[in-house]
Amino acid sequence: MSPSLPRWTPYLITFLSVAAVALLKLAIIRLLGLDSPVLLFFSAIALSAWYGGLRQGLLATLLSAVLILVYLGGLDDVPVNLWALRLFLLFLDGIVISLVCAKMHRESERARRNSERFEKIFASDMIGIVISDLEGHIQEANDYFLNLVGYPRADLAAGRLSWKLMTAPDTLEISLKALREVLTSGSVRPFEKEYVRADGRRVMCSVAATMVNEKQMVGFILDITDAKRAQLAQLSESQIFLDSVVENIPNMIFVKEARSLRFVRFNKAGEELLGTDSDHLLGRSDFDLFPRDQAERFTRADREVLRGGVTVDIPEEPISTPRGPRLLHTKKIPIFDRDGQPQYLLGISEDITEKRSAEDQRLELMKSEMARSGAEKAAQRLAFLTEASAALNRSLDIHAMLNAFARVILREMASTCMIDILDEGGQGFDRLAVTRGGRSGANGAIDSHVVADFQKLALDPAADTGPMPSLRHGRVQLYPLLEEAEVRRALSPCPVQGAALNRHGARSLLVAPILYGTRVLGAITLVAPDGDRQYDELDLSLAQDLAKRAAFAIENASLFNRANEASRAKSAFLANISHEIRTPLGAMIGFAELSLEEGSLNPAQGEFIHRIVKNGQQLLRIVNDVLDLSKVESDRLQVDRVDFSLPRLLDEVMSLLGTQAESKGLTLHLEKAADLPESISTDPLRLRQILINMIGNAIKFTEQGRVDVIATAESSAEAARLHFRIRDTGLGIDEAQARRLFEPFVQADESMARKFGGTGLGLHLSRKLARLLGGEVELESSRPGEGSCFHVSVGVALPAPTAGIATPLKNPTPAAAAAKLKGRLLVVEDSVDNQILIQAFLAGEDLRIDLAGNGREGLEKALAQDYDLILMDIQMPVMDGFEAVSQLRAHGRFGRIVALTAHGMKGDRERCLEQGFNDYLSKPISRQSLVECVRRNLAPAKDQSSAPGLETPPH
Repeated sequence: MSPSLPRWTPYLITFLSVAAVALLKLAIIRLLGLDSPVLLFFSAIALSAWYGGLRQGLLATLLSAVLILVYLGGLDDVPVNLWALRLFLLFLDGIVISLVCAKMHRESERARRNSERFEKIFASDMIGIVISDLEGHIQEANDYFLNLVGYPRADLAAGRLSWKLMTAPDTLEISLKALREVLTSGSVRPFEKEYVRADGRRVMCSVAATMVNEKQMVGFILDITDAKRAQLAQLSESQIFLDSVVENIPNMIFVKEARSLRFVRFNKAGEELLGTDSDHLLGRSDFDLFPRDQAERFTRADREVLRGGVTVDIPEEPISTPRGPRLLHTKKIPIFDRDGQPQYLLGISEDITEKRSAEDQRLELMKSEMARSGAEKAAQRLAFLTEASAALNRSLDIHAMLNAFARVILREMASTCMIDILDEGGQGFDRLAVTRGGRSGANGAIDSHVVADFQKLALDPAADTGPMPSLRHGRVQLYPLLEEAEVRRALSPCPVQGAALNRHGARSLLVAPILYGTRVLGAITLVAPDGDRQYDELDLSLAQDLAKRAAFAIENASLFNRANEASRAKSAFLANISHEIRTPLGAMIGFAELSLEEGSLNPAQGEFIHRIVKNGQQLLRIVNDVLDLSKVESDRLQVDRVDFSLPRLLDEVMSLLGTQAESKGLTLHLEKAADLPESISTDPLRLRQILINMIGNAIKFTEQGRVDVIATAESSAEAARLHFRIRDTGLGIDEAQARRLFEPFVQADESMARKFGGTGLGLHLSRKLARLLGGEVELESSRPGEGSCFHVSVGVALPAPTAGIATPLKNPTPAAAAAKLKGRLLVVEDSVDNQILIQAFLAGEDLRIDLAGNGREGLEKALAQDYDLILMDIQMPVMDGFEAVSQLRAHGRFGRIVALTAHGMKGDRERCLEQGFNDYLSKPISRQSLVECVRRNLAPAKDQSSAPGLETPPH
């Protein structure tokens, strides 16, 4: 309904339309004599609802029904029920038509009102409105826009206006970007652009746009030229204010262009600091103003700031200026453009040279005062820590070490010191608790009495006080003040401390874990000396220092104990392996030698047995080399110093190896210098071993030609150095092989090991032995295919001229050798083979031999029968040799007993003599060594005592 019509107009239309339809219906009935259709009233209902809405439509329906009822009386021939149905249908159709037409009425009113609003807005002079197609052609524009751009409406009507042509070229890309956004999302948020007026002037506008339909869009343009001028004026004023502030800030402010890092701004403080004006500074870089090293440092920092995009604070930055070196505190800030890219670098620098100098002076003063005041405490602490470290180093026994350590701590800083050491499983711990006596006397002096207590305890996983958290997690705990009951609970179980706590009234406690790296070894718990003392962080720091020292000491002691255990295990293993190899090997060689001595073998059998003996002896040498190497590596090899004839030893070695060289068709030659000493003092066995190894090696690796041994000496009044050069014409080696030649278990290459055999121990062991004798073994020269030359040197002593000269091999005199041995022997040996072998070796003597298979059987026989000599094996089942000889001595049997053992380790001989044996015979047993041992012990010198352990037989 138009707002210009009266409010009752819809009702008038309703009545008039219904009346008109009624008159029309009456005319049809009266004039034409026809029953006009009820449907004629629907046009009145529709017209009423279209103009007036739902209310007028329903009113028209009601009026139509009333008029129809008026005509019922004149239509008696029509049934009433038929007219009732017609009225019902009339009402139903009237309501539907009223609803539909009312909806159309509302939409029409809404469209009319929107059109009126748009027309008002379009006609307003507040904002420009433009309707254009998607190509930019303006189809409609209001006066505001036309006046803004200065074009007449005639140009608009003629279709000559396009917003693309009106747009300033430098803002056209912004407009096109906005157009793409409108096409994509349906609208664009306001953006700024410039239009070029018809007279050529530019106007700055704020523009927004939205789609009207698929082919049109509407734009809203607001002139912001005046606002921009005002903003620029305001910005100018702000810039002037900002420039004034920047120029007068006492700190240096500079701005650099991000890409070139050239200065574009400097304030007065910067000019004064650098000693020049802005005209000289602007446009320059750091390399134009500062030394190269400083410029590189500044540039590197600038690049990091721009690359990271964050403010960087440089607390101290040295810089060279005309006033000399200065120290700056600088902040560097990146300045970004609209796209988020760094455009400038802003720097703010404060000259802190004087401030830093004052701070340094103040710091030095404070340090001096602290040093003076803390010198005595530092000295006391150092002395205390030194004394505690000394206590830890007094012993490698952990309990004794920690006891001494705890007593030092007790004297200086605690009434009770409790040290807990975790076991390897981490389930239990050893607790050493040390406490001192209480106060005594009127002067309150502390009793010097110290009580120590040692316990083995289980770790309590539920305890949350005392040392338990430290033992479980390595946690540091400091309790400056506790109730006495809490102190007792923290120390529980620790019965020794009860009385002490009562006497001292201690209320402060600390726990420092004993950490070795990240591993918890234990904890130290300290209780304050008295009730007035409260532990603080300094005490805790001192306790942690003590715990750290204790950790190293405990770990060292544990490593020492484990090393000893490993050494003992290694020695036991070597002794056992020696016994297990030497026992059957000795029997094998012995029986083979007996077979050769029988003389009943044919030549082929003799050759076979001879090779068995030869290879058995080679195997025995390998076992000896391995054992000797183990002794050398563990510093257990015993070196003797005896006087002997050097020429005789050399002749024996050459005689021994001559057969081997002859069998290969080689020439073995010994050249002795004229000044070679006749007698020397060193270990003949080890020197013999070195020479046999070195010359034997030369023979082994030489297929044809010769092996020369040149012996020379450098002598002084009391000492000499022997030199042996062993030259061969053998394989030779290259430099790469020479570098690995003296490594254990290594030969020049694997092919040699396969071809010539051997363990690769000879050279390594020879060098070790030579060094023990004060010399060296080295490869002097070698060329593949031409041979090698090894140099052996040994330091020796020269005996006095009157001293007797011993020989490497002591042979019995012919008379002694001819006399048969007499007496009764008991052989206690668990190996039946060795029993048979010993009987065979002594078969030619006038001896009565009894046998026993173990120590107990031997003990019973020795107690039941007197024997002139007992040969007792050491390692036997049921009862070993040590136990058997111990019981024999305990029963008063002081006859001579010789230890038979396949053990070859250092100390075995001494141990046997200490345990009650009179002599020592090492396996494998040869006929000569056995006969000499029996002869020596059946007829001892008259000046030798018969008491066990007092005689020292020859080696």
